[in-house]
Amino acid sequence: MALFAARSKGLKKAFVIREVSANDEFAVLDIRNHPENFKWFVNNTSISIEEHSEWFKIRLEKSKFFTLVAESENEILGIAYLDDETVYSPKVSISIKPGSKGVGVGSGLLKELIRRSKSVNIESLSAEIKHTNSSSIALFSRSGFVVNYLEAETQAVSLFGSLRFFLNLNS
Repeated sequence: MALFAARSKGLKKAFVIREVSANDEFAVLDIRNHPENFKWFVNNTSISIEEHSEWFKIRLEKSKFFTLVAESENEILGIAYLDDETVYSPKVSISIKPGSKGVGVGSGLLKELIRRSKSVNIESLSAEIKHTNSSSIALFSRSGFVVNYLEAETQAVSLFGSLRFFLNLNS
């Protein structure tokens, strides 16, 4: 478990980052389905409880990688995980509860994902970010991710609306 401190309006609020548990299922769904969050997803609509429950069960039981939550005072503030589609360069996904954005929760989750990825010898991480999501672009850039410009140019960003970022963990 990792302990972080977040600053919000001059107050200091500590949060822990830990592995997700079965008890977190509906808090994670609420964060995922909040309009402030799903507008940034490729599939920018809410999902049903049934879809989420199926995905969540797979994350808990069969995922190759870790799924983390940030928690403070029994409240889930955010979730971060690596997509299992590719082992070479798994895709990072982070969602933060509205009201907890801009205080270090996303940064803490990303740092812990990077740390854990290095500990299991993952070579690189990727992220797909909509080109209008300046907060996420700034977060990933500060953390060392770089845009794959060749891919960005050939994928016609204006059509798809997203950029692909990579982080080499071997450097």
